[in-house]
Amino acid sequence: MSVRRAVEEIIPFIRHNENEQSNDKDGLSNNATSQIRNVAVIAHVDHGKSTLVNALCVAKKLCKGNELFMDSLDAEAERGITIKSSSISFVFDVPMPEQLRRNTIAASIQGSSPSTSSSDDDSKKMVKKQNTKEDEAKKSGSEKCDSQAKTMKKPQKKKKQKKSSRFDRNAPLQWHHTPRDTTMPTEKVLLNVIDSPGHVDFSSEVTAALRLADGALVVIDCAEGPRVQTRTVVRQALAERIRPVLFVNKLDKMFFLWPGDYEACYQRILRGIESLNAVIQQNDPKLMGPVTVHPQNATVAFGSGLHGWGFTLRHWAAIYHNRCGISERKMMKKLWGDNFWDPKTKLWSRAKTLQRQVRGFNHFVLRPLNNLFKACKDYEKHLERQDVVVSSSEEGKGGGGGDIGKWMRRLGVSPNSAGLKNKKGDRLVGSRLFGALMKGWMPAAEPMVKMIHQHVPSPLQAQKYRSEILYAGPQDDTASRAMRACDPEGPLMVYISKMLPAGGSSSSSSSSRFLAFGRVFSGTMKSGEQVRILGDDYYPGAKHGLFVKPVSSINHVMGPYVEAISGRVGPGAVVAIAGIDRYLEKNATLTTAKDAHTFVSLHHAVAPVVRVLVHLDKRAARGAAGDRLPKALRQLSQADPLIKVIKSEEVAGGFILCVGGILHLDVSLNDLREKLGPSLADALIVSQPTVSFRETIASESRETAVAKSANKHNRIHATAAPMDKGLLEAVCAPESKSDLSDFSISSDAKKRARALVSEFSFDPATAKKVWALHHNQQLSSCNMLVDGSRGSQYANEIKEMVLDGFAEACAKGILCQEPLTGLQMTVEDFKIIADSAHRNARQITPMARQCVHTAQLLSDSRLLEPYFELTLTGPKSAEKGIFTTLRQTHGQVVDQKGACSAGDFVEIAAHLSVRNSFGFTKKLRENTKGEAFVEMKFSHWDAVPGDPRDKQSEAGRVVLEIRKRKGLKPDIPHESDYQVRL
Repeated sequence: MSVRRAVEEIIPFIRHNENEQSNDKDGLSNNATSQIRNVAVIAHVDHGKSTLVNALCVAKKLCKGNELFMDSLDAEAERGITIKSSSISFVFDVPMPEQLRRNTIAASIQGSSPSTSSSDDDSKKMVKKQNTKEDEAKKSGSEKCDSQAKTMKKPQKKKKQKKSSRFDRNAPLQWHHTPRDTTMPTEKVLLNVIDSPGHVDFSSEVTAALRLADGALVVIDCAEGPRVQTRTVVRQALAERIRPVLFVNKLDKMFFLWPGDYEACYQRILRGIESLNAVIQQNDPKLMGPVTVHPQNATVAFGSGLHGWGFTLRHWAAIYHNRCGISERKMMKKLWGDNFWDPKTKLWSRAKTLQRQVRGFNHFVLRPLNNLFKACKDYEKHLERQDVVVSSSEEGKGGGGGDIGKWMRRLGVSPNSAGLKNKKGDRLVGSRLFGALMKGWMPAAEPMVKMIHQHVPSPLQAQKYRSEILYAGPQDDTASRAMRACDPEGPLMVYISKMLPAGGSSSSSSSSRFLAFGRVFSGTMKSGEQVRILGDDYYPGAKHGLFVKPVSSINHVMGPYVEAISGRVGPGAVVAIAGIDRYLEKNATLTTAKDAHTFVSLHHAVAPVVRVLVHLDKRAARGAAGDRLPKALRQLSQADPLIKVIKSEEVAGGFILCVGGILHLDVSLNDLREKLGPSLADALIVSQPTVSFRETIASESRETAVAKSANKHNRIHATAAPMDKGLLEAVCAPESKSDLSDFSISSDAKKRARALVSEFSFDPATAKKVWALHHNQQLSSCNMLVDGSRGSQYANEIKEMVLDGFAEACAKGILCQEPLTGLQMTVEDFKIIADSAHRNARQITPMARQCVHTAQLLSDSRLLEPYFELTLTGPKSAEKGIFTTLRQTHGQVVDQKGACSAGDFVEIAAHLSVRNSFGFTKKLRENTKGEAFVEMKFSHWDAVPGDPRDKQSEAGRVVLEIRKRKGLKPDIPHESDYQVRL
């Protein structure tokens, strides 16, 4: 299937046509939004996200099985990991839900639409009428043979029990494609799937993807379970109120690690699922119903994304429930947990009392798969014979795998079929043959699509409980009500989460224009329509952060391809918008309502703590070529949600590039060189990586700080104190969605005051006078300004000027011009001149900035540095080398435990400062001979040991090094240089 044809299938779901009803023949209801599922695929690196998405592409014939359709960047192909999140959409036919299926059957008889209320009443009448007839038949039968029924009651029960215990091991295994399924009414569902990176350095791409999704397909390695990054992204998903489902990947690995030991396989899988559920329960918002995942509820699928096969327990229950004489639902429950099957008596029990009793999952699921795997491996050894018995002795005992010919006949596969041959035409053998047989028997796309369709909410359902944490404005205004109802007739509300290259993801390095990638939450939009573009810092009434521009075109993203679509697109659609990239940086809100607020800003789990200085050499910087570097950096920053670019004050024409980690830095520099072109790439000079620091205070100021304006007519008195730690964490935490996360000028002052009083025991009078709490997420800084003055004239008139000076001082602290955080400044008094000409911004803003710096010098200042959380894994023999590396780099061990029951592996958790992390991986390889591996994730900020004023301390040496690098005087200014003496 071509990409254009796939897009044509998608258009009926996202196009809104006011005067046209959906065609029931196409499998669409009157409201196609209910048949949309927006899903983000999240996992740890190398756990198989892209291969699972690729299985869906193969099912729609968008690519061949050996091609990775989604990883289109050269850097992704070279490194073998996903770097940029990418979107793709599929349309699948799925069985209708039970109630809708009844309505459809009733509608076909009555000739009406299945979605109308009359058809629902008709179906209820038909069901009631049918039940009445059955009751009458039962009643008449019971009256005719009442005595006979009483006498035969007990023997009939025994006969039924005996019949239900029959189990034919040699009966052919069939996939659930029976005539009953093919005639069952189906409906079409649109899956908008966003494949996200798994490496911690690219976590910002995951954050951008989760904002657009309603569900998350969590992927874990069956042997490793959920790793550090998996837990992090699951917490992010739950903070965004996204419902998770689980895919246990690489199940064929079990047959290599624990061959024949089914209980060890089961216990390993069980620990992985329970570990994930523990994370879910700790972060469950309690507003989406039960969100934990369980195999017996079909919220967990198993399989192999690489080989393209998978299943849920529902599939095996459909195969076995008739043979065991129980319903399909009961059979699903028997196939997981403490349910044991007795092969001799053919009975179930809840506890294992006999040696011959086998766990249901092991006997009915793992055992057949392992037998097929052994048959494929032995077929590799005896290729000259077509029907080779694997183990006749075991087969006679009922435990063998049989021959490969029997398995092929069971699965209905010909040995000479094209799917069982490689490119050269030779037959597949071993694990490749096993994967090919399983792919034909249990294709991975089917269980994934059914699981997502049944357990991931549609936009109509999800936005009812998600809109209150996504919308920054009042919950009772027009825009908020339209978002909750997913109303196509309401005002347009679109959130732009990231920018895509205009030519598609495959042209990310060379494109100079971008597409705004986002989701429609309410209203409709078409090409050429004027929209209001609101920046993250916009609030109603503000003059900044607002543009009114037309939309050039609306596009749909299909992996590396972008296809234009016509007509209006409605709620639930995930689109790429052209023509507005010059009016927004990274994120924005698009709306048609003049009083609409913005969406809540994204909260990234990582911070851009690694920085380098980049500039061109003097010869290349001359002339017009010198303008290409800032342009390329601006494009690089716009394409990445986390990258930050700062103009350098140290080198003329230089810029500071801030990224999340070393791998992120390497990828970003390669992209920058490609944007500069071959002629300037060699002229690019890059400094050694350095670390971002933060300044803070550890005590209250020793006296009141006083600052005067330049004209000596205005004066400000203030004191400084450390912010409450609980308040600081509540505002700055990435998962924070409380009322304290928005302290902008536009936010509700009464709402803020109530939260401060109730949660942090603030004095009610002080809480009402909080002017601002500057939370700069990119700088990882948060500071509070409180107006504690009484009866000061003109305080409200100079408020914005004071706020500007406060923000400037917090952006550059006095120690070494690093961002200031954790400061609570209280203004004690204002002395402002009555003449407005002498109290303008040129007088008030520098005065406020000087007062903040003075208050910081009058307190015990400290320097903060970022720390990584390390997860080191390896065999027991590498444990000594791991501790040696941590000792050499001053790492702090936090926890140590056995990570894997097989192979005697260990897992060690530690904290390591970012400035000591450079070269850590190389040292670890040398000390452990390549046996240990490390995962690094940003953890927290902590103080550098020592007093920054003491040049002999570690903090003093770091401050001196930073000041020299920035071209500042070596000595920190003294308080007397800033304090005004009255």
